[in-house]
Amino acid sequence: MSSIKIRTKRMDGKTQIRMLIAHPMEHGRNRDSKTNALIPAHFIQELTVEHNKNVIITGNTGANISKDPYFAFTLKGGNPGDKITSVGWIIWAMKMLRSTLLTEVTHCPRKDTKK
Repeated sequence: MSSIKIRTKRMDGKTQIRMLIAHPMEHGRNRDSKTNALIPAHFIQELTVEHNKNVIITGNTGANISKDPYFAFTLKGGNPGDKITSVGWIIWAMKMLRSTLLTEVTHCPRKDTKK
């Protein structure tokens, strides 16, 4: 099971959102050290983030992204008390599977900070 850490920071009227997702991101070409069998592909193919129940970003990824991927982006605006209401992804694992990790992470920056 994957886990996620989300951090936010308010800067100059914008909100920086950083996410670290614990995920193996197997591309399907590695071999098991004990059996020498190929490890099946299992990687995030599409990432979607919702802010206050509105989709703010959707991105496609691939097998070339490393284990435990880190994503960061900037949102125009954002207010104290806003929520990242959902972070979901579609996983490629031999066939398409849908996996959504719902979160209730409260965005509560202390104050605007200058760079």
